[in-house]
Amino acid sequence: MQIAILGPLAVRADGVGKTPSAPKLRTVLAMLALNANRAVHFEQFVEELWENNPPASAATTLQTYVYQLRKSLRLAGSAEEGATVLLTRPHGYELQVPRADVVDAVRFSALLDQARDRHDAGDLEACAELARQALALWRGAALSDLPLGPTLAARATQLEESRKAALDLRFEAELALGRHRRVVDELAGVVKANPTHEAYSAKLMVALYRCGRRVEALDVYHRVRSDFIAQLGIEPSATLRSVHQQILVDDPALTLPAPRGSSVSEATTGLDNGQTGHTAQNERTAEVAVRSIDDNDTVTESSVVEVVSVVRADAEGDLVPLRPAAPEVLGPNHLPSDVPDFVGRDEEIRELVRRCSAARTKLTGGSTVVEITGGPGAGKTALLVHVAHRVRATFPDGQIFVSLTPVHRGEETMADVLAGCLRACGVPLSPSPSMSELVNVYRDYTATRRLLVVVDDAARSSEVDLLRPSGSGSLLLVASRRRLYLRGVVAPVNLPPLTVNESLELLGQFIGRRRMLEDLDCASALVRMCGRLPLAVAAVGGYLAYRPAWSLRRMHDRLSRDPGAVLRLPCGEGTVDASVRASYRTLCGPAQEAFRQLASIDEFTVPDAVKLLGRPGELVREVLEDLESAGLAEEIGERGGSGPHRYHDAESNVDVLRPSTADAVYCVPRLPSFAGRWLAREAEPAAREAAVATG
Repeated sequence: MQIAILGPLAVRADGVGKTPSAPKLRTVLAMLALNANRAVHFEQFVEELWENNPPASAATTLQTYVYQLRKSLRLAGSAEEGATVLLTRPHGYELQVPRADVVDAVRFSALLDQARDRHDAGDLEACAELARQALALWRGAALSDLPLGPTLAARATQLEESRKAALDLRFEAELALGRHRRVVDELAGVVKANPTHEAYSAKLMVALYRCGRRVEALDVYHRVRSDFIAQLGIEPSATLRSVHQQILVDDPALTLPAPRGSSVSEATTGLDNGQTGHTAQNERTAEVAVRSIDDNDTVTESSVVEVVSVVRADAEGDLVPLRPAAPEVLGPNHLPSDVPDFVGRDEEIRELVRRCSAARTKLTGGSTVVEITGGPGAGKTALLVHVAHRVRATFPDGQIFVSLTPVHRGEETMADVLAGCLRACGVPLSPSPSMSELVNVYRDYTATRRLLVVVDDAARSSEVDLLRPSGSGSLLLVASRRRLYLRGVVAPVNLPPLTVNESLELLGQFIGRRRMLEDLDCASALVRMCGRLPLAVAAVGGYLAYRPAWSLRRMHDRLSRDPGAVLRLPCGEGTVDASVRASYRTLCGPAQEAFRQLASIDEFTVPDAVKLLGRPGELVREVLEDLESAGLAEEIGERGGSGPHRYHDAESNVDVLRPSTADAVYCVPRLPSFAGRWLAREAEPAAREAAVATG
């Protein structure tokens, strides 16, 4: 049997087409094939088939689908060698296949892994061949003829990214082998289909340059740069800009040595046979311009930008001057390293990049302010740094990064922070500058520059205002534990928990994909115990990574006995508990008291909270809004309802309570509720001691 997923779903058995026609049957088969030799949980089928509206007979209906597949595809029987069978497991079903080539997606992944291994071993010939075999399995977009639910949509996206990775790997190997003439046409088509994929564009530029088509290589860069600025408001990446500069100055690093048995290197032969007329003239003009720089005593980046006047032919053969290359960032570069293998947040990243890019074209009205908020452990800092790296090229005068955590710990003052920023930027200061002097110098420094100022762990708007660039065209990117309602801020991005699939991907980065897939049900339960919060998932993953002998079941049992343990597991230098406590400390006194008391209650109404807290209703509502601003409570539904406002202790950070009216509904997320109970226990002795001390 052969099951093809990399394109329209197709099934063949003994040379005969056996593809099911019913949409639900096709979906079930696709789920099984994508998870070949792994059990697919009943809940995963239900979510994919019916999402949030499963019928009451979901279990019986799924059994019927499985029966029909077994009958029509002859998948019944035992797991004997050489047979493909559909097995019943305790909590779902498993399609057991005897070989990797039964499912094309499985075969593709195996070939891609082999290609990567050969690349790492330096065997580029084998790498290129394996990548070609992997790509030959594709017949179109994965599962292109199926209605995709959440799971299949995520897997289809993952497969498409793997296909791009295989293409990139193959092109890299082919170019390293000196086969630029073979791939240049294919690369041109791939770049046209993927205009924002900079790695493809960089490889096309190199291939064109090695074919003696330097003007066309430069034209690729300028088209990409124009599209990026017009559509995204950002410059191309440093890698693409570097290739552009290498082409401008004829960097020998771009030229390969002559292949064995060839008198003249393919990389260094002149223009292609078909390149004549204006194109050749343009090449000679470009060469003269570059040589004029090479003859100078000193060659600098600015001289390249100012002196080189590369030309290209337009559609009618006229010479059109190209724009000079974008200068590299020469100002301060204080960003921490980017987060490796960042998981999820695609929608938030697109929105943040769009908002950040708007700062580039802003001419008046001061700097643009973008704020990232979210509850404890939501991954605000990681997203802040990741987005900052995505947009850094838009701000040619540099990037300033400030963490205000030392200020909140009492280790530094805002004067120390400002002085440190200015000194790091090379601004001279007096030995003991006053706060007003520091503010004025900072405003003067930022008035005429396009800067990216990144502020992490902001707690008060007054702190952020001191670091706000004074000129237009700069960006202030802020991460805060609570909503700061900053002046001039565009709509803030509030981070929800990760999806289950994103949480599993994050967990797999720590413990390995194979270890996670060995007990996927338990892995899913673990990420739900973590509330799908990145910090909690990373803490559990890191803990397991250092204990390879532990099964996921053992970790699950530990957290089941002591759910609050996930708060105490270390992740780097922090814990979820520390993050919750930091958010807790931002609350006013009444809100802290409310958090300690309400977090231990499963469900309550506003009148219940009024009675419990002994405070007026309006004050209770303000307290709840304070909890919400700090990410320690979640409002679900609409304001303005006439009925009682209901509150709920959620199983996780999801909307488990849907209001039937326009009531405002709040829930206290489960992870903070553990901390609330913990803080309540710790606060009780202190409260008793205070009562005794005051008589």
